[in-house]
Amino acid sequence: MGKLQYFNRQLGLACSLIALSSFNYGFDNQAFATTQAMDAFGKQFGVFNPKTQTWALEPSWLSQFNSLNYIGFAAGVLIGSEISSRFGRRWCMFSMSCYALVTATIAVTSTSKSQIMSARVLNYLYVGMELSVVPAYQSEIVPAPVRGLIVGTYQLSLVLGGFVINSVCRGTSTINDNKSWRIPLGLFYVIPVIIASLIWFIPESPRWLLLKGRRGEAEANLIKLREGAFSQEDIQKEFAELTSTLETEVEQGHFKECFQGLNLKRTILVVLLNMFQQATGQAFASQYGTIYVKSLGTINPFNFSLILASVNIVSISVALLLTDRIGRR
Repeated sequence: MGKLQYFNRQLGLACSLIALSSFNYGFDNQAFATTQAMDAFGKQFGVFNPKTQTWALEPSWLSQFNSLNYIGFAAGVLIGSEISSRFGRRWCMFSMSCYALVTATIAVTSTSKSQIMSARVLNYLYVGMELSVVPAYQSEIVPAPVRGLIVGTYQLSLVLGGFVINSVCRGTSTINDNKSWRIPLGLFYVIPVIIASLIWFIPESPRWLLLKGRRGEAEANLIKLREGAFSQEDIQKEFAELTSTLETEVEQGHFKECFQGLNLKRTILVVLLNMFQQATGQAFASQYGTIYVKSLGTINPFNFSLILASVNIVSISVALLLTDRIGRR
């Protein structure tokens, strides 16, 4: 049975639906990164070079297109954290999915540089909200022995979404008109509709309910997420431990505490790990890889994006299998 022994039907469905949301992150991120290498996209939003008789995106605009989106990302993390904390994990996922339908419409109907730029910046607000709620929701509903595996599926879902959308882009890249990039962007509608429709069928986080003083609902939801896979005694023990932890910990602290005592070391480690992850150059490969390979004039740039996505899937799958066995370090 392995890891499956920790899951009942309710928990399996909940984890699958939450992971599906991050699948759309891969859609959004890679769709914008790959479609910018399409000839029709360059013709619609680029400038004409009379010497080469070709259309191309201006480097300065392209730089802004792949960087200004992080303004929306930062705003989304803050907004999502506030909604998730105040109204619950499900409300955050529902509201961000409804919002994603608006940004998808802006993207698909874009006819000018400013509109497609706005679409990407606003779309990343959705991505930021997703990052603020999905890992937290996942970690709060699964048993401790599989927490690393399930939270790790956030990145796996992301690269799987990237692989799917890159496959679509490979297929539409041969279309000579704007359908080539509008079809991939149109897929932004699919997953938010699914999430918004089904999110209310999965239990709210027991931990969040306890933080809000809703003890009865928290216990009932924990039973839903464990019944069948754990004995009643084990469920009650986990609930008692969760309650005790929340009662003894200072849950409503201050931001400055991140930089005090032992928390300072934790904060430094998190910041450095994320800095080093970006310093590997992965951002260049993921954001500019397709259009850079296109400029070289060697291999098909859309084949390259599929190869890159495949390597990501394999490496992340290996990491997921090892993280709970040999440790995070």
